[in-house]
Amino acid sequence: MKSSDFNKRATPNNDQTNENYDVLDFLLKGTNGIPTRENQADLPLEEFSNAIHNLNEILKNLNLPETPNLLDDWITPQEVMQKLCISERTLSEWRKINKIGFSPVGNKFYYKKQDIENLLQGGYVKAKVSQGKR
Repeated sequence: MKSSDFNKRATPNNDQTNENYDVLDFLLKGTNGIPTRENQADLPLEEFSNAIHNLNEILKNLNLPETPNLLDDWITPQEVMQKLCISERTLSEWRKINKIGFSPVGNKFYYKKQDIENLLQGGYVKAKVSQGKR
């Protein structure tokens, strides 16, 4: 990815940011537009260090999506049984008839929290509003 691509994705908030991109372009491309070690080796150490610092600042300001922790979405049979107040036998039957999704890992089973919530929502029966006798 070229540094000019960052220019399109990140929104510069001041002239310093634009100057940072120019420094990055120079570092990445060299004087003739082709990356070369010779061009990069001629840079003073302080200028190179500043360019790295500027690159770090640019990367910090990019709004990259967080990666979700997939393990947070799964729960154990004990948690399912406790939350639904059911027995191990009932949970086993629900697995057999595909009433509830699961993931077998060795001899253990894991359940998605979302599947448990969907199970409860799917069986929801709305209460009738009763009007008292007069």
